[in-house]
Amino acid sequence: MAQRDRRGAVRFQPRKSTFVALRPEFVRLGKVVDISSSGLRFQYLISEDNQVEKGRVALDMFIGSDGYCLPDIPCETVYERKMEQRGADTMGLEQRQCGIRFRSLNREQADKLQMFLQHHTSEVVH
Repeated sequence: MAQRDRRGAVRFQPRKSTFVALRPEFVRLGKVVDISSSGLRFQYLISEDNQVEKGRVALDMFIGSDGYCLPDIPCETVYERKMEQRGADTMGLEQRQCGIRFRSLNREQADKLQMFLQHHTSEVVH
């Protein structure tokens, strides 16, 4: 059975490497782990003294290889957590995971998100 997020939407994995950048300064750039119609989860590296802004933010989502871009998505941070690090020296960086809930998408954003879910994702996350 497909895994649903807390809001009841089925989560999918992007087929290609898909990235998000948090606005307004784009200081957080991460790779999307899974996505649904109501939010997404992404991973990123950051210096230990910085964290994702809490509360309402906006992000841009894009696929680097084909020009797809969904800009200025209104959202909010649901959680942020440090991930266990294995292996090589992290050079003062820590790997984090962040959960994002989409908020009040306009018609064009909702349509582009739906198109992304239909054409750029594959398996459901279990």
